[in-house]
Parts: sequence; structure tokens; C-alpha cells
Amino acid sequence: MSNTFQSITHKFSIGQLECYLIVAVDDGRPIHVECKNSKTGSTLRELAGAWCAAITIAFEMGATVDQVVRRFKGVSFAPSGVTSNPDIPEAPSLVDYICRWLELEFCKEFKQ
Repeated sequence: MSNTFQSITHKFSIGQLECYLIVAVDDGRPIHVECKNSKTGSTLRELAGAWCAAITIAFEMGATVDQVVRRFKGVSFAPSGVTSNPDIPEAPSLVDYICRWLELEFCKEFKQ
């Protein structure tokens, strides 16, 4: 296994919150997820980082994108609302948005 991976950086916003989602990919599958947002030093930034680290560990342990999406899609907490992504016009939370983006990007049923 190589120590060099491709990655995708996706910029988006939910309401007034601007975010960058960084996903490392190996063999077409996400292996590492990181989210940076404009709330430096905030609880939200730290929780988003911890959740992404947990998702990364889940991927390392063999979880699929489908499993992650089924578990966390629909989770609701602030910030929520209108997004900058026309494919995901509204999101009830940062976690929901990330799951829906992963679903669109990596789940087979959406790649037709």
C-alpha cells in the first residue's frame, strides 16, 4: 500500500458557516475524512473534527459509505439551513450534509 493518496476538497456552506471537506481516497473509496469550518476554536469545529476522525476509524475498520450514511444522514442540529450546493439545497446539520455529499460522491446507486 502506498503512502500517497488522492484527495478531494469540497467547499460548501450551511447558512453562514463556510466549510471545507477533505476526503482522502484509495481505490475509489474514502479512507480519511476531515472537515474544517470557519468557527475557529469553537465547540462545533472540534466536534466536527472528532466526528470525522471517528468516521475515518470506521472506514479503517471496514465500514462502507452506505453504512455511515444510513447511520448519520438526517441528524439535526445547528447550524442548519440553505447550503451553497445545488445538489443538496438544504441540510439539517453539518453531519447530514457531509453524509449526503459522501452518498452523492461515492454510493453506487447515485452514480448512474
